[in-house]
Amino acid sequence: MRIKPNIRKIIVNVFREVLLFTLLYYSTNFLQGSHFHSETLNHTLEKISLFDALYYSMVTQTTVGYGDIIAYSTLAKCLTLLQLVGLLLIAASVM
Repeated sequence: MRIKPNIRKIIVNVFREVLLFTLLYYSTNFLQGSHFHSETLNHTLEKISLFDALYYSMVTQTTVGYGDIIAYSTLAKCLTLLQLVGLLLIAASVM
């Protein structure tokens, strides 16, 4: 089965966005303050691991939103909104 070029481009863009935002979420570790909160552990995460950043990015990208890790600071919330806007732009390119 051959994937159409447009579909391939969309898949590449989605994965590129996930990786970009994984790195952005992880980079919040280098800024002062806590940016994420873990509902399952019931405390604010001082540092987010690379795996947790990837997990949060994938959950946000797929709009599943389990709620086990949530954006806590204004910076984290803005990054999450930017990721969702990017997803909308990718979706709009399909239409």
